[in-house]
Amino acid sequence: WLFHNEKEYIKETFDYNLKEDLVSNKDKIIKDIVDGNKDDILKRLRIVANEENVKISEEAIYQIANSAEGGMRDALSLFDQCISYSVNEEITLDDVLAVSGNISYLKIIDLLEACSSTNETDAVVLLDNIIKEGKEVPRIINDIILFLRDVLLYKNNAIIEDKLMYKNKDFINLVNLITKPIIYNWLDILNDASNQMRFSTQKRAFLELAILKMNDVKINSEVNLADKVESLEKTIEMIRRKCN
Repeated sequence: WLFHNEKEYIKETFDYNLKEDLVSNKDKIIKDIVDGNKDDILKRLRIVANEENVKISEEAIYQIANSAEGGMRDALSLFDQCISYSVNEEITLDDVLAVSGNISYLKIIDLLEACSSTNETDAVVLLDNIIKEGKEVPRIINDIILFLRDVLLYKNNAIIEDKLMYKNKDFINLVNLITKPIIYNWLDILNDASNQMRFSTQKRAFLELAILKMNDVKINSEVNLADKVESLEKTIEMIRRKCN
């Protein structure tokens, strides 16, 4: 391992695709920092919804704040687009996802559950359905990486912010299903796919290959076995030290 601890790994792994953006979009970054944090955005969205008599679900409000990535003006703009887009009495999570282009965490849960199963076809089918909804490949990879980050933080009891997702039973079941080594391996796979597709016109192919690799039963078994061996070696070493 090149990283000293899990927190460093998480930071380095999912900050990899932001480094170039920090250079090319520094003005937007500065604007977003000035605009406010997520709590401010949530508070402001609720105030605007109340003043405009707009009904919106809590999940939808949280998704707008997440999609805005810290930008107050971006959040308000997205909120305004959702009002125009929605044909329901209440703005739903699906409305926000349709406008923002993000993927529902429920669909990511389904996808990752399929990747961890012994059936090596379901994951690709689910990915195909997501792409058919018009989701962009880079956005799909980014959303999965951010989701896996949240899973690691949840596993490490290092939750940075409260999310409705953390209370979802399907999310909790997935957290208990996949091990940290599997998550690290999946992040490496997605990282490689993202880097390879940067200058390619076959972005979908790279994502499909990444999902197939994440769904490889043999690879997942080997990763878990290696973790068990490492854990056993540490236990033996601790016993040896106590005996000495």
